[in-house]
Amino acid sequence: MTNKQSISWKRLSIEAAAIVASILLAFAIDAWWDESQQRKHLQSQLTGLEAALSENVTLIDENIDLVIRYQGILKGFIEMAPGDAAQIPPELTFDTLQSIWRPITTANNNSLLIATLDSENLTALDLPALQDEIARWRTQVTELRERTEQLVESEQEALLVLGRHPEIGVVWAQTMIDSQQFSGDLMRSVREDKELMAIAARRALQARIHLRSLQHNRETSSAVLDLIRAALGR
Repeated sequence: MTNKQSISWKRLSIEAAAIVASILLAFAIDAWWDESQQRKHLQSQLTGLEAALSENVTLIDENIDLVIRYQGILKGFIEMAPGDAAQIPPELTFDTLQSIWRPITTANNNSLLIATLDSENLTALDLPALQDEIARWRTQVTELRERTEQLVESEQEALLVLGRHPEIGVVWAQTMIDSQQFSGDLMRSVREDKELMAIAARRALQARIHLRSLQHNRETSSAVLDLIRAALGR
């Protein structure tokens, strides 16, 4: 005679449900962990970009101040008569000549920022406004680079013409320009140099355009920075 044991379907159902629940819980924990790590990575990316952009805004402000300063000096030199140029105080002669030839821009970290943006994956960050503003910022950086290149080209022209004036040529050769004070006769002859004044006028126009590019770049940099800080909850 065989003993038939009844199967406890209720117990089996409970055990099966527990197994399924355990599997689903494991999946949920893995998903939560992955999401948590992704959030930390994005936060790290945004924090790095925030620091770089904040530094860049400071550099842009320095550039803007520099351009405005040398714009004023160059405008005044172009508008003065040769006799007035001869009366420029010795301590201001170097700055006056610098206003003609220097590229009136300092280094920024746009290239570093672009490299960072290209190397990091921000697509997982669901912030269309930030993506749009970054695209706008890239356009402004390209424009700023083009304006800077134009200034560098005209800088070389100005240096060549300035070097034809004997007093400047000697200083250039002796690499003493940073401490040199130039004579009134030299400043008069520079102001009378029509070729050089034509270059100076072109550089004055380029400087105005460059200033607008810097201001646009600052605007977009600040907009991106604000959106990043908002994403970080700051």
